[in-house]
Amino acid sequence: ELAPHSPVDVLLLVKSHATHEVDSGLEIAARGVLSSLGFEIRLSVLTVKECLHRAQAQFPFAFACLGARRVSGDLAVFQEWNQRFWANLAKNQMAFLSELTDYLEALHDDHGPSVYSTESNLNLGAGGLVDLAGLHGCLRLMTGSNDPLIRPVGSLAPRDWQRLEQAHQHLLLVRNHLHFVEGRRQDSLLSDRFLEVARFVAGSIEQPAIAAGSLVRDTARRRRQVHQIVRRYLRCSRQDVNARSDSAKIRYLKLTTPASIDLLEGKEASGTPERWMKLFRFGQTEPALFSDELEAALLAQFPTWRFDAFSSPAMHTEFRLMLKQKGRVGSTLRRMRETGFLGRYLPEIGRLDCLPQLDPCRKYTIDEQVFKSIDALDDMAASPGVSMHDYQ
Repeated sequence: ELAPHSPVDVLLLVKSHATHEVDSGLEIAARGVLSSLGFEIRLSVLTVKECLHRAQAQFPFAFACLGARRVSGDLAVFQEWNQRFWANLAKNQMAFLSELTDYLEALHDDHGPSVYSTESNLNLGAGGLVDLAGLHGCLRLMTGSNDPLIRPVGSLAPRDWQRLEQAHQHLLLVRNHLHFVEGRRQDSLLSDRFLEVARFVAGSIEQPAIAAGSLVRDTARRRRQVHQIVRRYLRCSRQDVNARSDSAKIRYLKLTTPASIDLLEGKEASGTPERWMKLFRFGQTEPALFSDELEAALLAQFPTWRFDAFSSPAMHTEFRLMLKQKGRVGSTLRRMRETGFLGRYLPEIGRLDCLPQLDPCRKYTIDEQVFKSIDALDDMAASPGVSMHDYQ
């Protein structure tokens, strides 16, 4: 998605190259016209064949081409390139899905790997607009549909699509207004003029500190939803492609994953919070226990549970046993938080969910700081160092 001061990728498709002087003159003229409009331009002049080869060799270029649209010129040339580009991707869907996953992770590492960081990039950080762009490209490849709107198709639940659409609108609104008020490219939420954006989104000029805190909290929650849904969809898509592949080829390439324990039948399929608490505790020693299907079952059942179902003595016993597993507490609590289970069981933690502390010395939301402290205790408990024996 382009914001007011986003760089613009422009591809000039030519049928064939003329002399070097002509190509150079064409590129200089196009760059001069577009730059005069105030855009930051990244320009390429390629033939159809060269463009396809570059897309195969350089995944960032292929990713940029996922949302390509014709602005002007020979329609037949564009249609030829577009058809061949998507046909090449469809030939090896597993390679595309793997490269897409790796590319998104690399972008997140550079621009904000945590959705709980108040400094991460709204566009390229985890749960940012780039994740939604990757999802659209993946859906077009998997379904063959070129619908630019988010629709409830594929393996995602309708509630997921509703959340994605709401997050998409929110991130676009915030990012665009950041560009407007700064007068330049600004994709970090906590900019110098952040309070102006907060007042604009809140629609009020009263209590700017409250508006700012609410904006950071809402943005972190929506980015978390985007990150979880996109990551889960990419995993499911790779599994679907594996399932359709030749079994011998899969074994040769080692693309299959170990069979997870099927807990979706019998009691667990109609599970209570108490049974799910037991599963979380068992998951401490068997991380593979929580497959995507199991997590989806939990998310589907979660809205049907009453609040008093989380206060049984048996649940408290299981939770205390979970906390005694030194070195394995943080990862399990994080999984419980990501599914919303922990916030329902411990309302005190739920009230801290994505709660920001607008202090330059605080990089993460308050709940994330708590979990990072627990991670540090886990590392201390599992450390083989002699200096840590007294603390263990």
